Amino acid sequence: MTPRFRTRTAPALLLVLLTAASLTAAQTEAPQASDKDASKANVLITVRIGKTEGSNRIPVKSYSLVVADGTPGAKLLSGQRVPFPTASKQTADGSGDDGGEMKDFIYQNIGFVTEARVRLLDKKTIHLIAEIEDSRMRESQDGKPPIVETRQLRVNAMLTDGVPLELTRVEGISDQAGFVEVEAKILR
Repeated sequence: MTPRFRTRTAPALLLVLLTAASLTAAQTEAPQASDKDASKANVLITVRIGKTEGSNRIPVKSYSLVVADGTPGAKLLSGQRVPFPTASKQTADGSGDDGGEMKDFIYQNIGFVTEARVRLLDKKTIHLIAEIEDSRMRESQDGKPPIVETRQLRVNAMLTDGVPLELTRVEGISDQAGFVEVEAKILR
């Protein structure tokens, strides 16, 4: 190699190595969260389920859940696990529930379930993404198994701080008209 070639190549090679080293260091450092990106508030989500009688709205159930802005969210399950028979077997020795009959059960959650995520868009606007389920058991008739009534709602809505929003109104289910509304309040 001639000295002239070596002197031109060395600075270029040094520049490439320094650039690669700085890129590697930048990729391995933990990202710094800016004040703008950091979550600064919790949001109180209240879901109200009610019935309507004429023009009157009568709340029947209300559930509240605190969700931090910009996080994976929160989940609430309120109810009971109810056993449902799935199969019956005769036992050889006569032991069991009904003189030699053993029953297998599965358990199903009956009640209220919600999963919610929020993102604050400005000082008053809240983007809510939620899944809401409300279920209840109805008594069986003529020896038939019980019926589980359920309502499921997937929500993707913009809310104003402290202002309730009716998500849905239902007519004719269980012979009772009803509604579901949600309200979000920014906790400061």
